[in-house]
Amino acid sequence: MKNLYGRQKQYKFKAWGSISVLLILCLIVVLFGHQARIIEDKTAEVNTLKQLVIDKDNQIKQLTKENTYLEVQLRVALAKSTSPTLSDAGFNTLVDLLFPKQAGDRYKEIIVKCENSARDPKKVNINENGSIDLGVSQINDHWHARRIEKIFNEDFLTAMSDSVKNMVYAALIYKDQKNFSAWSCDKLVAKK
Repeated sequence: MKNLYGRQKQYKFKAWGSISVLLILCLIVVLFGHQARIIEDKTAEVNTLKQLVIDKDNQIKQLTKENTYLEVQLRVALAKSTSPTLSDAGFNTLVDLLFPKQAGDRYKEIIVKCENSARDPKKVNINENGSIDLGVSQINDHWHARRIEKIFNEDFLTAMSDSVKNMVYAALIYKDQKNFSAWSCDKLVAKK
C-alpha cells in the first residue's frame, strides 16, 4: 500500500504542480497581454499627440506667413507711391519703350500669364526665405533692394510699388542678364 499510496501521493503532487505551473503561465500571459494592450494604447495616444503637434506647427507657420504678408501689405500701403494700375495700352506702350520687341513679348507673357496677371503695382508675394516680390514685375527685395535705393533714391517699397519704376528696373535686370531667368515664371510659361 505504501507503494500504491506513495504513487497516488506523488501523482497528486505532480498534478497540482502541473496545474500550478499552468496557472502561473496563464497569469503571466494575461499580464503581458494586458501590458501589451496598455503599451499599444499609449503608443496610439503618443502618435495622436505627435500629429496634433505637427498640425499646430503647420497652423503656426501658416499664421506667421499670413501675419508677415499683412505686415508687408501694410508697409506697401503706407509707402509713398500712389501709382495706379496701368491700362493695357499704357502697359504695352511702356513695354515697347523698355524692351526689344522679342524680349518685350516674352516679358508680357511672363508677367500677364504668371507673375502678376492684374499688373497690380502693389501686389506682394512672400517667398519661402522671407523675401518679398513686389509690384508689376514682382521684383525681389533680397536681391535688388540696395541697387533700387541707389538708382531711384527711394526705399524699395516706395520705388517698386510705382508701376513705371518697377518696369524700368525689370528692363535693367533684362539688360544685365540678357534673359528673364530672374523670374521663376520664365521656366513655367511655355516659350513660343
